[in-house]
Amino acid sequence: MKYQYIDKNYIKKIIKNALEEDCVQQDITSSYLIPINLNGNFQLIAKENGILCGTEIFKETFYQMSKKIIVEFKKVDGDKINKNEQIAQIKGPVSKILSGERVALNFLQMLSGVSTITNEFVKRLGKEKNIQIRDTRKTIPTMRALQKYAVLQGKGHNHRDSLKEFILIKDNHLNSSEKNINEIINNYRKKLKNKYLIELEVENLLQAQKALKNDIDVLLLDNMSIQEIKKVCNINRPSNIKIEISGGINLQNINQYKNLPIDYIAIGAITHSAKYLDMSIEIE
Repeated sequence: MKYQYIDKNYIKKIIKNALEEDCVQQDITSSYLIPINLNGNFQLIAKENGILCGTEIFKETFYQMSKKIIVEFKKVDGDKINKNEQIAQIKGPVSKILSGERVALNFLQMLSGVSTITNEFVKRLGKEKNIQIRDTRKTIPTMRALQKYAVLQGKGHNHRDSLKEFILIKDNHLNSSEKNINEIINNYRKKLKNKYLIELEVENLLQAQKALKNDIDVLLLDNMSIQEIKKVCNINRPSNIKIEISGGINLQNINQYKNLPIDYIAIGAITHSAKYLDMSIEIE
């Protein structure tokens, strides 16, 4: 997922709504203090180390403020940035830059935060390239495409973008159905003709043993202990079935999973709990 795959009208609409929310055209502080014809130069400064993401969103935000504003980045999305480093220069009408800076920074800081925490998880896995860090659908409503883009810039991977992409059967699905797992899987295969990947969530060893007897593509081990996960990994299973784990995995404990014969680690925190990366816009 790159910017060209994110609908441009979606990006413009998101930014337009954010600017309207902040009432940038009614900025009483700037409008009564700063002459409309005053131009100036500003610097975008990193206040901490991280991974940059959201440069085009940042540019588009200021473009919507004024076509006279010029933003020149020294880095591109996915690049490492360091504390006190000048990342970009912003030139143009001072009042428009001041009115739009908060919205522009909100996008840039949020997306850079997602990329940064994602990259931290990836680095903790070290050279264990066979395991992918994947996101979830635990994203800010209406911001999913941007957040999942940020995950990619942090060297992570995307799980499904929406409910229509593939089948993920969870406990509530099973508890709401009168059919057993085998009947459910066979029904999907019969009706959908292998059109969609099927992932099945289990919560213990017994469920995993039963699940692996079915025609699934991915087995999701949710909130299982490291001991249980190891036992599941030791079960003889078809080579086409991949293993994904999720639940309770953080930067402090991820090392214990990196040598396991698993394929994916799903981490909702890289989107729903990512800390904004600290940056500021300062006049030269």
